[in-house]
Amino acid sequence: MKKETASRLSTQEIVTGIVNKDRIAENVFYEMFYRRLYAYINRRFSKSQEEIEDIIQETFLRAFTAIQKGTYRHQNMLSTWLHTIARNCALDLLRKKNSITFVEIDRRTEDGDFLEFPLPSSLPSPLDVLLAKERSAVVLQAVNELTPTNREMLIAIFLNGELYVEYSTRTGIPLGTVKGTIFRSKQKLKKYLRAA
Repeated sequence: MKKETASRLSTQEIVTGIVNKDRIAENVFYEMFYRRLYAYINRRFSKSQEEIEDIIQETFLRAFTAIQKGTYRHQNMLSTWLHTIARNCALDLLRKKNSITFVEIDRRTEDGDFLEFPLPSSLPSPLDVLLAKERSAVVLQAVNELTPTNREMLIAIFLNGELYVEYSTRTGIPLGTVKGTIFRSKQKLKKYLRAA
């Protein structure tokens, strides 16, 4: 494959080139997705340049291996598939960072390897923090789907701790209407969150 035609390659041609171990196709693939992956990982998982580069390297390694083995399914968008691999690589790295290994010199397995003893931590793991952020983003999206009035009412009552009666008095909305609106808004949120 010639370099001048490389920029006009379709996704299928790039995948075929990678299967055939064509270096130009591999470079086009890398250049096509490197910046997007870098931004995605930097925004969602890590600010450390070294960690981001490690995750990207592992992502491309897994992607090239999967494409060459023929496990990439063409019905998936290549970018979505690659982001999923990057997410999994980042989560793997977070899991590894969370476990601390202690080794006793005299304690070995039958194979002669050292035994590992993960140290439990009372702090939330990076994975737990990440999952909490993702849940918060989904909840925020669900709240934003409500009408402005319903959203304001939910925020006043659940986030600001205002009582139904206080909200009703402050806004002049009848107490029964406040209760009904809150109930219906919670039902909409539940429905949205179940679908997400």
